[in-house]
Amino acid sequence: MKQGIFSGGLLRATMALAVLAPTFGSCLRDNLDDCPPDYNVLLRVVTDYEKAEDLRTRGTYHHMDDDEFDRHREGWYEDEITSVTVYVFDEEYYFVDSWRGPAYTLGEEYVVPFLLEGEGRRYHFVAWTNSGRESHYIPSLYEEELTAGASHDDLHINIDLPEDRTLIEDIAHRHHGVLESRPVFSGINEYEIVISPHTYRVNFIARGLPSGGNQYDVKVTDCNVRHSLSGAPVGEHEDYYHTRTLANGSDTRAAGDLTASMVLLQIGDDTGTSFELANTTLERSLYNNDLLQTIQTAYSEQIGPNKTFADLDDMLENKYEYDIVLTHTPLGVTVEVHPWDYKGNATNL
Repeated sequence: MKQGIFSGGLLRATMALAVLAPTFGSCLRDNLDDCPPDYNVLLRVVTDYEKAEDLRTRGTYHHMDDDEFDRHREGWYEDEITSVTVYVFDEEYYFVDSWRGPAYTLGEEYVVPFLLEGEGRRYHFVAWTNSGRESHYIPSLYEEELTAGASHDDLHINIDLPEDRTLIEDIAHRHHGVLESRPVFSGINEYEIVISPHTYRVNFIARGLPSGGNQYDVKVTDCNVRHSLSGAPVGEHEDYYHTRTLANGSDTRAAGDLTASMVLLQIGDDTGTSFELANTTLERSLYNNDLLQTIQTAYSEQIGPNKTFADLDDMLENKYEYDIVLTHTPLGVTVEVHPWDYKGNATNL
């Protein structure tokens, strides 16, 4: 994640505040009385998509030309970030301030003002998107409940689950960023925090399955229901489920393919995320495996076992969309992860 002080001057950054009209009213337009309180920190929020040198790390290729590829990647952010919340902590990681703002628009400058005390004092900043009462992601304490005594460890983000703990529709994409230990001096201090996806899209593609009126479902079992402000899973693991029925839809890759897509929370080596393909009509499991192991094995085999970039953290930090192709053969089901081929253990139908 790239972080650092940004340039451009106070005037450009201050004018960007006027874009956030729901928060700052007619500041800088009609009269100065409508301006926000004094501030000495301007924090620019920017997506890693806009900072990336190689946008092809975003996800699968789908054999598109460059223009189509770029549009596909922008879809990760277009109309996806409905709100941004920034938390500020002191050097001992105790809560100091927070700010919640409106939707983020790709390509438009997004600047958050703070008034922070202490010459040379250092602060930590954490940004989350799409969290709040009307979201899939519920903070343990809302902004109005936070006090100066709250610790960084007291705050976490929970996923809001239905009673049966089964999600049949996509959760919202969310993004997260951290900017550590930045000093505040006299004058205006300008910084930048880069937010990256904290969710993944997985496209399941089934080929060659017998039809005959059978219904096929894919089910993902996850357990990372709670994350710290730093983005790591915390607390006890509690299983919940994503289920989809495979269908021949508009996003089908080839004739006869059955597909289903879902958005999952960040996959890690301690989340225990697994997936299963089942014939629901016959109540029969056709294939199941650990999702992370499937993706990691495919990636490692594609670039070679001795390359350091095969490291799990590096891989998951740079790729946020995967095609998992399950093909029925006379020997059972084989698995590929595009654009890398991973031949999983065949399972007889």
